[in-house]
Amino acid sequence: MNDRNQKYLNMSSNELMNCHSLVRLTPNNVNNYLGFNIVFNTRGKNIIKRLNRISETSRTLYIDHPDLGNNLEIGRRIYAIKNTEIEAKNALSKANKKWWEFWK
Repeated sequence: MNDRNQKYLNMSSNELMNCHSLVRLTPNNVNNYLGFNIVFNTRGKNIIKRLNRISETSRTLYIDHPDLGNNLEIGRRIYAIKNTEIEAKNALSKANKKWWEFWK
């Protein structure tokens, strides 16, 4: 995680909802954010993780966070952190590579 994303860790839920550099994830838009960093709240703390994979129904997100069984349901307030276009392309290519290796 880079220092630029550190500011999201101490924000309240209302502050996250009103932040212009975040996008709330829904089943309709989640496929656009594969490979992006996401922020969500669990046990009273904001957590930032990379979105590694999405289920076929777009309702389950797979992340690397064993405490939550490595997945999140889309019913939670989950936000994607908008990156620059170059960072987004790099994130997506890394996520696709991981996805391909998973299915080999």
